[in-house]
Amino acid sequence: ISVQSVESFEMQLTSSGYQGILALYSDRRVLVRAWKKRVEHRVGMYSKWWSYVFLSDGLRQKRSRSEENEAVYNLELARKLVELLIAENRPWSDFKIDLKGDESSYHAARQVLTQLGLDPDRPFVVFHPGMGGSALNPCASIYLQLLQLIENRKHLPIVLSSGPLPQDQKIVRELLSKHPGLRVVSGQSLTVLREIFRLADTVVAPSTGPIHLAHMVGTKTLGL
Repeated sequence: ISVQSVESFEMQLTSSGYQGILALYSDRRVLVRAWKKRVEHRVGMYSKWWSYVFLSDGLRQKRSRSEENEAVYNLELARKLVELLIAENRPWSDFKIDLKGDESSYHAARQVLTQLGLDPDRPFVVFHPGMGGSALNPCASIYLQLLQLIENRKHLPIVLSSGPLPQDQKIVRELLSKHPGLRVVSGQSLTVLREIFRLADTVVAPSTGPIHLAHMVGTKTLGL
């Protein structure tokens, strides 16, 4: 269920008689309603105090350490719910995420890179100096130091991936003012961005969606 409103979620719980709920995002209002409706298995991440009250089962995950990909953390929670529903512990294999591509997005990504004056068949580095506010983000001066360090060590062209938020675009503008020769990618769909990351040698970003996307396509990542 994609929760558009807590009220519609509660109505669906009432009419459908669910046995379990997998809470990938801990919303207290949602968990309280699932608890009130006596959904037997309420699985999610133990974090805030109320998660210990309104979840029936869960896992303590230190996601801020970025030891695993976000998708792996979510799959671990899903496995917990499956084990409860089938009342059985199974010898699960390690999660291997292989995010497949598609031909049209691949060609579109190559075209974007070509328009930037890059050869898609030669290595390059992507910097994504933005994030949506869920974690700390380095300032422009730190990104500039990293840019210069990687340029000096790898001698590879660098592409900036600009997010849609004003604070993200502000950092990109600051970097361009100090380093006007940088190429910028913006406004691409996630599927095209996925293929740009797949073609890249390395992706540098804070703890945000793009670095997880780069990880899932097998590209080397440097998380800040």
